[in-house]
Amino acid sequence: MNTDDLIIALARDTQPIRTWHAAFRLLAALVAGAASAGVLIAIFIGDPLLGTRSVDVMTFGVKMAFTASLLLLSGYLLYQAGRPGHEPRRSVPWIAAPFVLTAVLAAVALASAPAGEAHALIFGSSWQICLASVSLLAVPVYGWLAVAFRGLMPTDLKLTGLLAGLASGSTAALTYALHCPETSPAFLVIWYGLGITIAGFAGRAAGPLLLRW
Repeated sequence: MNTDDLIIALARDTQPIRTWHAAFRLLAALVAGAASAGVLIAIFIGDPLLGTRSVDVMTFGVKMAFTASLLLLSGYLLYQAGRPGHEPRRSVPWIAAPFVLTAVLAAVALASAPAGEAHALIFGSSWQICLASVSLLAVPVYGWLAVAFRGLMPTDLKLTGLLAGLASGSTAALTYALHCPETSPAFLVIWYGLGITIAGFAGRAAGPLLLRW
């Protein structure tokens, strides 16, 4: 069999990925990853819903909007990356939008804060725990996504790995946000953002190995 015959044979065996099938696999993986992260928080850190009690609705809303919007953006682009014929690369810069908007809120808060409070707004009381938690809790989420991608067909494994890492980090951040009492926009954009970014680059490195089909 020559090369042309082989290509024709492979094309005949290829079945299109149904839109709902790809979306369901990824959604199920993200839900399972969030549940896994929640269980790990309960076991190793504390009450998974601690951050929802006695909080200001506005600042809590900013925290949830920041993490949820990152998850929605990275999750949608990841969905596109898992389907041949779709090119999400040009839309990747949109992921920066939640960072920019939250950074603007952080700048306003820092500029209007009384003297001496900037340090507390940036570092809070748990920046080390937050950074480590978001980065590490992304690992089981990425594992679930890797399982989901066994039924998908990504063509750019590094880009797909980056998006999977960002989606994993965003899922971990959203889950951890329900526990974390910190609500300062500066804290969010720096420490949550750094944890999500670390997960993204780790995912990019692991993509060619774990997301192959």
